[in-house]
Amino acid sequence: MSKNNYSESILAKSALKLTNITIRYIPDSFIFALVLTLIALILGIGIGETPQNMIIAWGQGFWALLTFAMQMVLILVTGYVLAASPPIYKFIKWLALIPKNARSAIVILAIFSLITSYINWGFGLIFSAMLARELASRVRVDYRALAATAYLGLGSVWHQGLSASAPLLVATPGSMPSALEKTYGIIPVTKTIFTWQDILLVVIVSFVAIITVYFYTPKQFYSEQVIGTSEELERLTKVIKPEHPTPAEKLMYSPIFSVIIGIMGLLWLGWYFSTAGGLAAINLNVVNFTFLMLGILFHWTPARFLTAVKEATKASYGVIIQFPFYAGIFGMMQYTKLAAAITNFFLTFSTRENYPLIVFWYSSLINMFVPSGGSKWIIEAPYVLAAGKTLNTHLGWIVVSYGWGDSWTNLIQPFWALPLLGLMKLEFKEIMGYTFIMLITTGIVLSILIPILGLTLL
Repeated sequence: MSKNNYSESILAKSALKLTNITIRYIPDSFIFALVLTLIALILGIGIGETPQNMIIAWGQGFWALLTFAMQMVLILVTGYVLAASPPIYKFIKWLALIPKNARSAIVILAIFSLITSYINWGFGLIFSAMLARELASRVRVDYRALAATAYLGLGSVWHQGLSASAPLLVATPGSMPSALEKTYGIIPVTKTIFTWQDILLVVIVSFVAIITVYFYTPKQFYSEQVIGTSEELERLTKVIKPEHPTPAEKLMYSPIFSVIIGIMGLLWLGWYFSTAGGLAAINLNVVNFTFLMLGILFHWTPARFLTAVKEATKASYGVIIQFPFYAGIFGMMQYTKLAAAITNFFLTFSTRENYPLIVFWYSSLINMFVPSGGSKWIIEAPYVLAAGKTLNTHLGWIVVSYGWGDSWTNLIQPFWALPLLGLMKLEFKEIMGYTFIMLITTGIVLSILIPILGLTLL
């Protein structure tokens, strides 16, 4: 392994110090869901609602996100399955052979974390974790810095990509609560993530993020983490066929069904995009269908595919158990006067020009308590869209601004890092010093450019 020959940067020193400071103060994300539930209850009582009304509204909304929760679980599972497929994993192993020192390893990981997370956040998260592990086995680089960099895509561009929760929700008929869809209609992705303004912002933020990780890479090898071999990861991509399979087992280890179903899926996708309006027709169901079909094809046999699915579902428990609580918060917003009160509060200091920036910062704050871009959007949409409509601002850019705020504070929110950290055998507190540095640099860029680019849409 090559030795690093550069001086320790200020960013690297700061990241290490911040990691030591914050290591004791990050609770489980489930606690945030419970705390925000109580905050919503208290706020509702504070504006004049009775405790009884708030609790009734909470119960009314508790199961309102079942469809969306399943869509989110499938994004995570199908992304995980595709990343663990043999063709993708061979590509990961090839990539890991390219860098020869710590900084080049970090930069390559950052680039692919951004690209893969833009394609699908579940795929990007697992792809990046597996690439980080492979890099760690070949290059002498701080393991915590690798893990933080692998999480970069979830803390920046994912909510502007092909699995973006809020933009796909508002573009998917039936995914939003009926009252919201009736009021604001369908907002296609051509007015959100596929505007030239947002694409430009993705490029600029990605460039700043890559520069940041280059300079926060420590010179020394600080980690005491025991790094597993690449063979440990290969168990996700290999299934041993029985020596004397039964007729039923022969079906499980035969590619014939996978090939037929996979080709059927690709043919349907071709028909769908040719008849439904191209990229403007992308929604959550289409994204999940695409990754599911590719996963079936790339794993080749049902046995290998199901093994990857079983591994993937272990990472989805947090989504399953927390989404009903987020839906309960939505109920307290939607079925009481609380949403209207918050809307009026926004309007007291909002203008048509500064409203996107306000939405960005507000979304960033709430993401600390509700770490789910989709369910949080359901909670915020009633008053965020209402205020935007009153101000006559571009609702598509409001959705975009919300998405940037939601993904930005993922950098200091542990919830979505759990699958990655599980693969890398780390805790969030061990990488937060690095992610906090990223939070500062990208946050400055976003705070400046979101309102400026928004002006071009007025």
